[in-house]
Amino acid sequence: MLAGFLAVCSADAQIPTEDFKFSTHDFCVLETVGNGPVKLVDGTEAVRHRRYAPASLFKIIVAWAAFERGVADPRTPFLCGDAPGGVRAELTLAQAMFFSSNDYFRALAEAVGKPDLDTYAIRAGWLTPAAAESWLPQGVSGIERGGTMRVTPQEVHAFTVDWMNGKVGSNARVRHDLAQALRRPLEGGGPEVYGKTGAWGGAAWMTGFGPSGAKGRKAVTVLVSYRVPNWRPARDLAVQTFYSRLGLEPEAEIDRRLR
Repeated sequence: MLAGFLAVCSADAQIPTEDFKFSTHDFCVLETVGNGPVKLVDGTEAVRHRRYAPASLFKIIVAWAAFERGVADPRTPFLCGDAPGGVRAELTLAQAMFFSSNDYFRALAEAVGKPDLDTYAIRAGWLTPAAAESWLPQGVSGIERGGTMRVTPQEVHAFTVDWMNGKVGSNARVRHDLAQALRRPLEGGGPEVYGKTGAWGGAAWMTGFGPSGAKGRKAVTVLVSYRVPNWRPARDLAVQTFYSRLGLEPEAEIDRRLR
């Protein structure tokens, strides 16, 4: 099923980044190899600690909470009206994560419930207990982008490093489900790369991890700001930068219509 969706989405793949450069926008690229230190490899310290909308990165938190509570697994299906190609189709959670289906994650958030979403957003370091009452003022509307929550690149990266190093997930099943939900399908199989993109409210992201050296892993977080509504070139630049920091060609990512 996934191969068919990928074929649809890759048909009009474009990367319109020629006139979109880091020099005219906030940007930040953070890296960590294994248990090593966080390195700011591009951008400024000010941007590293500036707050932005998490956009669709928050879908990681929704999935994590669902796996912990036994609400869903990577194969759980749901009929979505925003499937690739603008059609109504059934997607599994793993497919919905890759294609960033808002329909799927709104429904999943309702199934999980706000109290558990609060719990796991706090555990991720993306929400403080004091802000738990106010980050979702319209119920689950906007949950796919984290409501009114704002996070820094440093906070996102710290969570990704913990995830890479097996510190996210209370047991082996949850850690396995997160890996299955967030593995990026690459052309020809490729190396094991895990991550999520997001673009909303002036912030485009990609965070995740992949191979580094013979046996190591490297976590990479990229933030590129943009002027609403011009999210696509910023998103594509974030994806390109993420893969280049892992020593992979940007074209390795099959789908160019990530959100």
